[in-house]
Amino acid sequence: MASNLVIVERQSWQVRFVEGADTPTSARTCWDELEGLLPSLRGRRFAAAFDVRAGWYRACVRIVPDPTPGEAALPVTELPGGRYLRLRLAGDPPDLYNRLPAAFDALLAAAAHDASRPSLEYYRSHDVVDALLPILT
Repeated sequence: MASNLVIVERQSWQVRFVEGADTPTSARTCWDELEGLLPSLRGRRFAAAFDVRAGWYRACVRIVPDPTPGEAALPVTELPGGRYLRLRLAGDPPDLYNRLPAAFDALLAAAAHDASRPSLEYYRSHDVVDALLPILT
């Protein structure tokens, strides 16, 4: 797993989100609620942001110019840009998602974490996820 570590520079994103506790059950509930508000997942950009210390998890979708009414009612935030240590995971869900906690453990062991920014999960496709740990510059 560690051989797949890469430092990347990410731009900030404006997203709408559903927030819950940073637990696997709550995270799944957040995703179910968010996905239920969208007419289709195709062509959309998804991420999750979480802060272990604060205890929150946010299922996020990148803002589009013409949101559905349910989507438009969601709160807006910015996923911060900057330097991240990335670990790319590939595989079939749900096993892919179950591997995320171990991926973040590996990232935390490999770099100095910038706790002022949330950690991110960037969903590149249904079977590829980037685990992104904010790192100190």
